[in-house]
Order: sequence, then structure tokens, then C-alpha cells
Amino acid sequence: MSSSFDIQVASSEPDLPLIVHVPHSSVAIPEEWRRGILLSDGELAAELLAMTDHMTEALFNAAPSLGGVAFVNRTSRLVCDPERFAQDRDEPMADKGMGAVYVRTSHGLPLRAALRDRDGVEVSPDRASIMEALYWPYTTALAARVASFLGSHDRCMIVDGHSFPSTPFPYEDPERDRPEICIGFDPFHAPEQLVDALESYCRARGRSIGRNTPFGGSYVPYVHYLRDARVSSVMLEVRRDLYMDEATAEPSSSFEEVRALVHGLVGVAAAFIDCE
Repeated sequence: MSSSFDIQVASSEPDLPLIVHVPHSSVAIPEEWRRGILLSDGELAAELLAMTDHMTEALFNAAPSLGGVAFVNRTSRLVCDPERFAQDRDEPMADKGMGAVYVRTSHGLPLRAALRDRDGVEVSPDRASIMEALYWPYTTALAARVASFLGSHDRCMIVDGHSFPSTPFPYEDPERDRPEICIGFDPFHAPEQLVDALESYCRARGRSIGRNTPFGGSYVPYVHYLRDARVSSVMLEVRRDLYMDEATAEPSSSFEEVRALVHGLVGVAAAFIDCE
């Protein structure tokens, strides 16, 4: 375990090659990194309210009981976003100031002091130290878990747990559908049968669901990305108004119902492991 992330298992030897990844649930900003953020306390609180996938750790906490692993980020994405590509040239969101180390807020305002690199991308002077302290330990540990499952089971299933607001962020395409549940995936890492099974589960329970909308893709360690089909990965995004008050980040009366739905979806992915 690291101070910046937790690896949660029900036993010392997980028997199911399942990793439920929860990267954006934390609001924690250690003081050493707070000093580099330009926002006032009130502005920072508003940005955390907007950008945090609130309560997704609780929504997606099914892995240990299924015999798998939960991998949970303990540091806010506003400090470091471990899901972004390490190199800004590979990361589409870097053009919006939201690469692995954000320099812009969700409204495009300065989050950190930044300089332009040779490609014209804004880069924080603190980027290298943040990457060394947070990004590389996190991504290395997660990749090691995947490699361990590949060694023991010759396969690994990643469920990437997120949420999204009911209204678009300013940097989004406002025309994209915002269903209750979004399945994000790359076809290389998500067989059609798995996506179909997740869709069927939602629709049987009266829930709207969309493919790669409003967000797309799902986390795969870079060493395996588009290289190793033994690593399956699906992102499950829950629209926040289903389970919380978006103005306060407090759970709503439907929280437990939505958590049961999410646990069921994780179970569908877990069951698919034996079908591959």
C-alpha cells in the first residue's frame, strides 16, 4: 500500500483476475502540492466538486468480495491524473491543459503556473516532480498487478470505475448523449460479447446505456495497450444525478439502488472472465 493509492483484496492471494480501478474518487490534495495550485480555497472546492468522481469507491467496491482486487487512488486528479498518457504528445486532453498534470481547470482557467514546451503545450514546472512522486509509482504498481494475473491466469479483466455530471463540462461536446450508464472501451480490449452482456444487464433493469458516450475508452497499462488482448478492459461511468446531489456531493436516496446496479455490472464482467 502507498499513501497515494490503496490495493484492496479479501485475501493475500486473489483467485479471480479482476481489477476494479477507481482513479478519480479522491478529493485529497496534500499541502506540498496545494502550494502549486493557483486557485483560492473556495475556487478549489468548486473545482473539486466538479471534477471528482464522488463516491465511486463505494459504488465500485465489489472486487474483493468476488475474489479480485480494488485499486483506488487516494490523491485528487487535480494533483495528478494517473489515467492520462505519460507523454503529453500522446494525450488528447493535454491540448486542454489536462494531461497527466493539469494546468487548466474544467473551465479552461489557469490551475497551475505553466510554460509552453517545444510543441506549444502548456506544462507545469512541477510536472517532473509530480510524475516521479505520484504517477510512476501508481502506474507501475497497477501494471505489476496486471502482470501478476497474466502470469497466474493468462488473462486479466479491468473494470474502470467513474462517474460524470448530468450537464457537460465546458470542454465537452454538448451534443453527445448522456445516458444513465456509459460503457467505455476499445474493441481490442473489450470483446463484443462482453459489451453486449453489460448493455443487456442495464436494459433489463430499465436503465439507459450508451457506448463510448459521453466519454470513451478504458484504462489499460501502456505496456499492454493495443498489444495484449489477454487484458480486457471496460470503463463503467455512472451519471451522477442517479446517486447523488450534484450541488453538495451528498448521496441521494437512490444511492444503494445504484450501487447494487454497479455491483451487478462488475459481476457481469467478472463472470465473463471464465467465458473468454
